[in-house]
Amino acid sequence: MKMEEQAVRWSIKVSKDTDLTLRTFLGSRGMKKGDLSKFIEEAVRRRVLQCTIRDIRARRRCRPR
Repeated sequence: MKMEEQAVRWSIKVSKDTDLTLRTFLGSRGMKKGDLSKFIEEAVRRRVLQCTIRDIRARRRCRPR
């Protein structure tokens, strides 16, 4: 996935355990420090898509037939 040309900077906090787990995961796949942003962007896009799909399905279930 290609990152947008104009990026914004986020400042986030995660637990030390999450940080270590993610950096170990990325490192085991040969990814470097800069790949963290790409990983986060992909994860956020996937999560937003999942939530959108869940919301649409919930609305469809609530609709009278």
